[in-house]
Order: sequence, then C-alpha cells, then structure tokens
Amino acid sequence: MSCQDEPQTLLYVDGELPIAEVAAFEAHLATCVGCRRRVAALRAESELIGEVLREGEPSAAPVPSTGLGGFAWAALAFAAATTGVHAGLDALTQLHSQLDWLSPFSTVLSALIFLLTREDIPMLLTPVAALATALVFCAALALLTRRRPAAGVGLLLLLAATAPASATEFRKPAPGQGKVVVIPAGETIDDTVIATGRQIVVEGTITGNLIASGQQVRVLGEVRGSLVAFAKDVVVDGSVGGDVFSASQNLDVRGSILRSVHALAADVDIAKGARVERDALLACEGGRVGGSVGGDLRGVGDVFTISGEVAHAVNVSGHELDLTATARIGGEVTAAVQSAALFTRAPGAQLAHEPQVQVVGKGGRGASHRLRQWLTPRFYFWQAVRIAAALAFGLFVYWLVPALFEWSTPPERRLVRSGGIGFLALVATPAAAVLLSITVVGLPMGVLVMGAWIVALYLSGILVALMLGQLLLRAARANRGAFALALLTGLVLVRIAVNLPYLGGLARLLVIIVGLGLLVAQLVQLARRVRGPAIA
Repeated sequence: MSCQDEPQTLLYVDGELPIAEVAAFEAHLATCVGCRRRVAALRAESELIGEVLREGEPSAAPVPSTGLGGFAWAALAFAAATTGVHAGLDALTQLHSQLDWLSPFSTVLSALIFLLTREDIPMLLTPVAALATALVFCAALALLTRRRPAAGVGLLLLLAATAPASATEFRKPAPGQGKVVVIPAGETIDDTVIATGRQIVVEGTITGNLIASGQQVRVLGEVRGSLVAFAKDVVVDGSVGGDVFSASQNLDVRGSILRSVHALAADVDIAKGARVERDALLACEGGRVGGSVGGDLRGVGDVFTISGEVAHAVNVSGHELDLTATARIGGEVTAAVQSAALFTRAPGAQLAHEPQVQVVGKGGRGASHRLRQWLTPRFYFWQAVRIAAALAFGLFVYWLVPALFEWSTPPERRLVRSGGIGFLALVATPAAAVLLSITVVGLPMGVLVMGAWIVALYLSGILVALMLGQLLLRAARANRGAFALALLTGLVLVRIAVNLPYLGGLARLLVIIVGLGLLVAQLVQLARRVRGPAIA
C-alpha cells in the first residue's frame, strides 16, 4: 500500500475510514515513518481542538455562569469586533491606489471604499455594516465554541439592530403599466416604500424612506425620508428630506436635498439651482457642482468641476479639479491631483483660503508625506492606538476560538498559495457584494458580505502579524502569554512596514493578500474539524 493523502489519513484519525481499509493502512503505518508522523500530528491537533470545543472542561476558557457574565461577554464581543470593523475601514482607505490597475473593478472598488470609509454615513449602512456584521461574526464564533449565553445575547442584539423601525409598503408595476411604478401626484404614502421596476416615478409624497431599484428612479414630488436608489439613472427634480444614497451610472440633482448626498456613480451633476443642505460625498468619474452645497464637498474619482457654491471645505482626490469663475467656496480647498497643471482656478473664483494642492501622480500620496510623518508625535500615538486595538481584538478572538490560530502546516511554507487565494478573495468578494446589492432582495446580503469582507481584511493583518512574530521568536505553539508576545511583535513589524516610504503601499497590499489567503485556509480547516466532532 502506498502513502495516503491527508484526507484519507484524517478519516483514519477520526475513526471514519472503512473497516476494510483500516488493516491495510495500519500495516503501511508500521513501515512508513512519514505517515506515522502525519497521523501523530493530526491526532494531536484533533485532541487540542476537541479540548477547545468540549464544553465544561476545566482546561477550557471559563464559561460565564451568570446572566451578568453573559451580558458582559457580549459587550466585550461587540466592543472588540466593532474595533476590528472600524480598523478594517481605515485600512480600506489605503487600498484604492494600490488596486488602480484592476480594471474594470478599480472604479467600483475605489468608489465603494470611499463611501464605506466616510464617518458620517448615517442610519442605513452604519448599523448593518458595523453593528450587525460584528454581532454576526461574534455570534457565529460563540456558537462554534459553545459559549451559549454570549451567543444568545449577541443574536438578540442583532435582531434588535436589524428590525425595521417603521412599516414598509412594497410597490411593483401594476398590470398594464409596462414595468413602470408611478406614485401619482396627490397620493401620500405614510410608510417607507420599497419599489422595483424598469422605471420608478414619484410624483406624490412619501413620508418615510424610498428604496428603489430599476433602470431609472425619478423623484418629481417629495420624499420626506431618505432615498436609496440602485439604478442606471437617478434624477432628483423634487425634494428629499433625508439623505440620498445612490449607486448608479448617472445621478442628476436639480431639486433640493435636506441632508447629504452619498453617490457612487460614473457621472454626478448637482445642477445650477439645486441645493444640498449638508455634505456631498462623491465617488465618480466625473463630478459637477453648479448648485449649492451647505456643508463639505468630498470627492474621489477623475474630473471635478465646481461652478457653484460650497459653504465649507472642498477635499478632492482625483485626476483633475477645475474651479470656474462663478465658484464660491467658504472653507479650505484641498486637492490631490496628478499634476499641478490639472488644478485650474479661474480669476473670478472666490475662495476663503488659499488652496492646498498636492501632486500625487498615479501612486497615491507621495513618499515625502511618509517621510515627514515619522517626525511627528501624533504619528506614533496613533500607531500605538492601532497596535493596541489589534492586539486586544486578536486576544479576544484567540480566547474565543484558539484553533483559528493553530497552523496545520507552517504558514511560511504556503505563502504563494495563500497569496493566490487571498488575491481572489480580495477582488471577487466586493464584486460579488456589488452584484448582490443590485436587487432589493439581495441588498441586505450584499451589505453583510461587504461587512464580513471588512472584518476579514482586519483579521488578515492579525494573522500575518502572528506568523511574523512566531517566526521571529521561534514560538510555533505556546500559551496565551507567548501568543500575545508573538502577536505584539508581529504587529509592530507590520505597522513599520506599511508606513515605509516608497514600499509602504506594496507592503500593505502584500499583508492583506497573504493574510486573506491564510484566513480562508484556517476557516476551511476549522470548519472541517468542527464538522468531525459534531458528527461523532
């Protein structure tokens, strides 16, 4: 009998190999040193994971025995996971310049990154992407490790976070209307409206929110809540009392928006006479502001033209920024463009402050910025905060599911394979989330997939840091103290690498790609090992 592969050996260790094959396999073990070592390693790993997953063992982490302990554990889970989500969002802000060559995904990915990393995105995305994702993550891990009190509390919080706040009315094309949903003038709907069709036209009044998906979404009347639109063309000729969230090819604003605009589009036009009371957050290829913006204008994309009024700051990162003679800006103007000639200011433009123009070329922020930041105390303070947050989150996940950090084979021996898997996870996951979010039915799943991707980005850095720390300290498997020391050492190395001039962007990208591959492999291994004891 020849040497068996790992799946066959695993079946033998778990006692699931057919009886007819056991005798032959054991006879082979008597003559093969390599197979005996593999069996011993898998058996030791099985025993270790069995101890972790076995409820009530004295060696396991203490299980909360009171209701107060369960709530305390859930609060810790929420705090740590939310820290990871926000740190993952912070890492996303560094990605779009490194992934600029991934056409046709570069525009969508950059735009999605821009929208997800804004601190003032209100009610729709924040609870789902941060709170719900964090709680789903913690609840799933808690269920795997049999921490039932914490899992129960986490799931209750999740249900509370995602429960609808008001009644909802669904609208679809009526027979004979040709795939067109029309809310006629004079009709008032007192609920939130979810509408799907080729064309959605609002001529009347909606007192709640409007969530619409179709080829064209057009607001001629009044939406007193927020507008969430997924369409080829989104047009606001009337008024929206809340925020506008638009993922579209074209967004045209000709009416009034009483809060902010969050747009992911190829083309955005805030026309002359239009009014946005708060901020305009734009991720687009072409952005034009001819009307007025009552707050800040922040944009990332290709070409931006301002011919109207912006009450506060303008912060644009892209290829070109043009301020026409009619532009009026009441705050600071910060522009990151590819060359000084691509920032133009007409003689008649009125600016409260002199513009700050940074030439970044095609590679994002220049090396001079990375050199200067090493000379400021603020830089070291925030690096220490990031390291402490990552260490706390890593220790929490280690307490919850130690098997996630146990390598079946040394990770440094599978870096190429991990890099390939990580690259696919990095590129394919956001693309899948965008495709899921095109339909109203798939929107919650798309948001959750994107949230899970953000958590995975954060965990990927922790896994790479642990690998580096264990290699440096030569501590492949040890107690919690050795784990913490190895993780801290690796986190310091990673933070130094990603902030290096010239090489920092490449280092960050490599950490994410390799870390995602390691995370996928560890999750597959964990799922396989958990499934075995569950069947037994």
